[in-house]
Amino acid sequence: MDSTNTSFRSKRRGIIQLTSPSEKSTQNFSLYDYSSFPDYISPSTEGIVSENYQYGIALLFQSNSPIIECKLSVNGSDEISLKAQQTVKNSSKEPFYKTSFCIDKYKDRLFTLIYGFARIQVSVTFQSSADSPFIFTTQDIPCQSQTPEQHQFITQMLEELLDIGNRTVLNWMFTQGTSNSEQYSILEGSLNKNAPKSMLSLIQLIEKIASTYEENITAFRAHRYCRIVKHPIRLSPHQVHKLGCKEQLWLLKNENILEKTQSKTGIQYQNNFYMPRYIKTNQNAKSFNTYENRLILGFIQAVLRKTNTLRNSLEGAITSLQTIENDLSGKIQPGFFLPSLTVITQYKDRDISFINRIKPLLKRIQAINRIYSQALPNVKPTFTAPLQYSKVFQEIEAYSVFFKLMQRWIFLVIPRSKMKTYRCIYLEPINSMNTMYSTNCYYGLIYMIFMRTCATNSQS
Repeated sequence: MDSTNTSFRSKRRGIIQLTSPSEKSTQNFSLYDYSSFPDYISPSTEGIVSENYQYGIALLFQSNSPIIECKLSVNGSDEISLKAQQTVKNSSKEPFYKTSFCIDKYKDRLFTLIYGFARIQVSVTFQSSADSPFIFTTQDIPCQSQTPEQHQFITQMLEELLDIGNRTVLNWMFTQGTSNSEQYSILEGSLNKNAPKSMLSLIQLIEKIASTYEENITAFRAHRYCRIVKHPIRLSPHQVHKLGCKEQLWLLKNENILEKTQSKTGIQYQNNFYMPRYIKTNQNAKSFNTYENRLILGFIQAVLRKTNTLRNSLEGAITSLQTIENDLSGKIQPGFFLPSLTVITQYKDRDISFINRIKPLLKRIQAINRIYSQALPNVKPTFTAPLQYSKVFQEIEAYSVFFKLMQRWIFLVIPRSKMKTYRCIYLEPINSMNTMYSTNCYYGLIYMIFMRTCATNSQS
């Protein structure tokens, strides 16, 4: 799952009722339209489920049409088919009809090995609309566990996975079988449009952009591309040494600017001499307002806006995560612990480390924008895709380095219609203890192979 949000608002479509025989308790969780549900973590405040408990299931909808088929999955796991038993009108004030279901005794431990949040997805086919099943989902329900040693185990695995720094190991684990040097690992954010993009990869790219702009300012000033343009200007008669045809034609069309004078001039009419108040002419001037310069200035301003957006998003995410952390801390029952609290703490610590990198980076980019704005006066910044690989970008090195960064930026940022806080690549596929453990073992195996390969190469 992605980032977190506590301000989710959507219309409730139904209720899933979970009954625990061992606890002799019943909990209701709201169901929402799956198609309109956000893909960030949206923690439920309606209750907590237990990882190793058996549960009975009932669904409550306003429709009294019989349910002919129902399938349930948790965190995208394999669907479980449920058999409807009976539908009765609920005794509550709300006009709901309750359908109880029979579930296989070996499948009623719905949340086995769930180490964080559980999102329940239900596919329901009503008799009144047999051709089109409805898909509903809950918010993310915290899942508690009675195995205290899991807390340290989960923490250690998450810290190890989140802090992988070896690029080769990352590539071996997560690239899509390509040897292209420009192919990023999925964990860092792939240049493949369909691959997930992480916040870390975006921050690293912004840091690279800032460093490139800073390192190249001297060379850029020395090789600024400009065009010579005719600039209209007004000159006093004393500043004009020669009148061309264009200036003479302009005087003929603007005789109202002529004034009588006592001095002899080249303009005489009926024994009177005349002198123009000013003469309009064209003067050659340098113009930096070229396509390439507009891109270079517009690019750094686009990066500045995105960096500012990231800072605001992270600040909001940290506040949200702190709220969730405080809420979950107050729900821990005696004899249980909440792995989801460990996950949320990891998210929060990760976001704090990101914002500690972004804040000084934002100041650097603001300074860079001022420097390049001064180096490129009267330039109207713009940055839109697709980019034109002009002769200037091809032949002037001070420009070509920026063009390569622009291309990377477009691949990484522009395809994303909405910038979320970040996609935690590790936590998306790892929604249960066994998957998380397998991933951790996989990393350990790949790392061991990598170290042995390095040792063999060094010996040879």
